[in-house]
Amino acid sequence: MTTLATAPQAPATTANVHDRPAGPADGSTPARPPVRDGLRAIVPICLGVAPMAVALGALVGGSDLDPVAALSSSVLVMAGSAQLTLLDMSIRDLDALVIVATALLINARFLAYSAAMASWFPTSSRWQRALLALPLVDQMFLVTANDRARVRRTEAERRRFYAAAAAALVTVWVVAQVAGYLFGALLPEAFALQAATPLCLSGLLAVSLKDRRAWGAAAAGGAATALLALALGPAAILLGIAVAVVLVPAGSAS
Repeated sequence: MTTLATAPQAPATTANVHDRPAGPADGSTPARPPVRDGLRAIVPICLGVAPMAVALGALVGGSDLDPVAALSSSVLVMAGSAQLTLLDMSIRDLDALVIVATALLINARFLAYSAAMASWFPTSSRWQRALLALPLVDQMFLVTANDRARVRRTEAERRRFYAAAAAALVTVWVVAQVAGYLFGALLPEAFALQAATPLCLSGLLAVSLKDRRAWGAAAAGGAATALLALALGPAAILLGIAVAVVLVPAGSAS
């Protein structure tokens, strides 16, 4: 009796490994259209950042800063907290070196984000990584990390997901700032940075809540903050956090 010899299997190469869908082996869903998912995932973030972008544009419109230079920071800096600091320090005419050093210090956290993302795009070229790094902000990191944890994708699909989300976020950020610059004088006084900043952070909250227990924690803290805000002002935020921690069992809001 003759038998068929089994051909030796070639060892998996690095390219083969990186071309497999990324993500956890268990508990994740199969890959879905990355561009559509990227756009869908960034919508809550865009709704949150748009008011802050409008408020920043209005700030530029009400100042003596050169509008082209000031509004260009929306793309060159691409970070709300750092851009607000740059604009505020520029309006107060502080030294340029102090302004740049402060912005770099505020954005130092992105070094940690970049280190984490390097392992997500191991075979991407240098120019691809440079383009991925340009729109890297807290919101983009969180959206991409959530998708990576739940959906299996190849590295190329992961890049398309990231690019779609980033393109939408940058577009909303820039357009909203220009609109704020052009029409900021028509906005009510209540629509200021003090009100816009919490709305910006609400987008991060929306994409980080994963189950009913997490929503319960957020609702408890939000309700307590709203009830106490008129009487206690900013201190209501700390008390709202404390209420959420006390009312929601430990570990249920993760």
